[in-house]
Order: sequence, then structure tokens, then C-alpha cells
Amino acid sequence: MASKLKDKIEALKPGSSTDAADTTSISSSNGSNSDTTTEKYMLRVSAGPSYDVSTHKPVIVNGDVPTAFENEYMTTKVKVRIRNYKGLPRTSLSHSPYFDDAKHVKDQYSIGFSFVPKRDIPAAGTVWGNDFDHPIRDRLPPGINQAVWIVKEFIDQGIECDAYADEPWLFAPALDCWFILRIGEIMIEEQKRDIPHVSESEPLVEGADGSGVELRKRLGLPDSSDKRRKHFVKPAASESFTFEKDRLYEGDFFNPYIDFSKYSLKLPGFTLKCIKYINDKTHNLRYVFKNRINGEVYFVVVITLLFGEELEQALREEGERSRSASSDDSTAEAAVDVVDERDGAFVDGAIIDGGTVGNATVDEAIVDDAAFDEATVVEDTVENTTVDETDEATVAGASINEGHEDKAQPEVELVDGVKAMGLQLDENKDSANPATTIS
Repeated sequence: MASKLKDKIEALKPGSSTDAADTTSISSSNGSNSDTTTEKYMLRVSAGPSYDVSTHKPVIVNGDVPTAFENEYMTTKVKVRIRNYKGLPRTSLSHSPYFDDAKHVKDQYSIGFSFVPKRDIPAAGTVWGNDFDHPIRDRLPPGINQAVWIVKEFIDQGIECDAYADEPWLFAPALDCWFILRIGEIMIEEQKRDIPHVSESEPLVEGADGSGVELRKRLGLPDSSDKRRKHFVKPAASESFTFEKDRLYEGDFFNPYIDFSKYSLKLPGFTLKCIKYINDKTHNLRYVFKNRINGEVYFVVVITLLFGEELEQALREEGERSRSASSDDSTAEAAVDVVDERDGAFVDGAIIDGGTVGNATVDEAIVDDAAFDEATVVEDTVENTTVDETDEATVAGASINEGHEDKAQPEVELVDGVKAMGLQLDENKDSANPATTIS
């Protein structure tokens, strides 16, 4: 029995290169997750630097842009991929090219990440896994102990679990649990502002870059993922490893066992439909990278199954954000472009106090915090004509005179030899019609 079970598990193991024919092809998988039909259940994913979800950011599932954040311990970027994703935000794709890769054709989801520590972090005590901040013992399905035994015996010997605790948890040493680990180069300050992340079409592979190559050799880390994971099952191995300050680390956690599109757990010899065991206390699956010894939390990813009033509220909020974004886009398209510069201003497409400049209307243009009809303009481009105090220029077809519409002057000599054709100006400060001085 155990040998047959092991064979089945080997065929499903994360990263298995078995024939992709067993995986259902989704013909519309490249489309966005934008079905307007109201779903009874929908997923939402967030990630952040702590357990407090108010510090989290929404994750665009299956997107190429990661979710970035930081805390006192590290700077982090996170990507989440879920096969056949149905959830929020609606702009998320239902499929990622990640799942087309030969090593991931059977995987159901992936949590990929990159981080740069702000100080040295000893690996001893660091774990990756799931936990809850409240009891779930009354919602545990029959056979949960069998499922944990299968996982521990055949998938990851480093896993430990207490599902019946007041704050239940399932953890394994981080360096053992991550299926892919890549050690990168020491990063300078400028690089740390935008740490690297892999493309969806090029999944992360085990290994190292730059000085990380020598570091792996010095630490005696095996080249393959399976051997490296077995190496770190031993507690002593983690004690010799430190996540170094300013060094880039990249990881990927994935498996074929949790099917989020069907809300089920699928292990060889054990299948569990999870929906009927889910309530408002068990609808969050929380992944955390933390240190169990000192309590430091490095980053958290939460996958939430929304239903009922919570789903309705989430859909309303997304609708409001979408309408607000559309309104902002429309306003931006109609806005007049004004570039404010220290030594001059560029005004594009505006009518200023009745003077025609372009095709829009602006009653007062602000230049260097002053209304245009009260500003001193040294350099100004108006319909490709430059007015400069050192050069003679012609400005045609504009009227700037605080709204006065007296007959146009054929030509007016300005202070420094600037000529204005069809421009009404009044340099006499004692005049009853105060005018703008251009000098």
C-alpha cells in the first residue's frame, strides 16, 4: 500500500516532468478574469510585511507585475499564480504562462518571491507554512490526520503540524520547504529600490548568480532542489546558514495538491472537498515566512475565499474603484497640459483670458504659482513661437488683457524689442486698463 502511494506521489511531485497530457487544457485560459456573472465563491489574494491585513496590498494573480513592500527586516516582492483563477481583482488573468512550463504543468498554484534582508538573519528557526490566530478544531474534516501523515511521510519530512491547537499551525524549515531557492548577488542601494523578479514565462530555477555561486559552494549546498531540501531537513544545516544583509534571495513554493478552482485538497489516496468545512473562521489560508524562535515576521500572503456578504461588499468596492478609475482617466484625457518650468512655461491647447491659443479654454493658467495674466514670463512657447527677452519674436492671434476686448493693435513695441501682432497690451501703468508686463 505504502509503495503504491509513494509511486502516485512521485508522479505528482512539484516540478515533476511527467507528461502534460494529464493536465486539462483551458482554451480560454489567456483571457482576463472578467466574467460579470455573480459567483457564489471568489478568491482574493493579498500580501504584506505583517499579519495585520491593513498593511497588505492586493495581489494581481497571474500578472507579471509583483506586489512590493518592506518592513524593518527586508524588502520583498511577491507573485502569486493560481491555475484557472476565479477571483478579484477582475483584471487578474485566469492563467499564467508559468503553468505552461514543463516543470509546472501539474502544479495548481505558486507563491514566488524575492527579498533582500536589511540585516543578517540567521536561518535557524525560520519557517514557511500556514497558521491561524484562532482555533479551527471544530471545522476539521475527518481524515485530516491521515492527510498530514501522507504529506510528512512522502512529500516533506520536515513538516510539523498541530491542527488542534488554539492557534493551529503547519510549518517546515524555510530552506527545506521552498521548492526552488536561488542565491543572488550583494545589491547596492540603487538596486535595492527595485529588486529583480522573474518573468511569468521563465519560472525560477535552482541555483545562484554572481557571488552567490561561490557562497553556495562554500556552504556545501547541493545543486539540485531535491538534495538541497533534504540537506536542510536536518536542524544543524539551518544553523550554519544566514540570510545575508543586502544579498538577493529568490524562492518559489508550489505544488499540485491544493486545487483552488475546485476548493479541494488532492493527495494520492486522499481527496477532500473543502467547501463544506469553510466558514468565516476558516476561509483564509495564510502563508507566512517567520522565525518561530524570536517571533519575527518577514512577509505574509493571504488567500481568502470570499462568499456571502463579504463577497458582495468586495464586489461593490471593486466596482467603485473601477468607476473612479474610469472617471480619473476621462478627466486626465480632457485636461490641459501645463508644464511649469523655472525659466519658462509651455502652455498647450488653451484659451487664456479670451486669447486663442490652441483649442481649449482656461480662464487662468497657473505658472510658477501665479495667474498667467499676472505672471512675468521670460520664455514662453505659444504655437511654436518663442518669446525671449533677448530675441525678437512675433506672437499672433492672442489677446491677454484681463478680459478687455478693445480693438486690436496692428503692432506694439514691447519693453525689450519684442513685437506682438494682433496682441493687445498696455505698458502704461497709469492707464485705466492695467495690463500684463512682459519683459
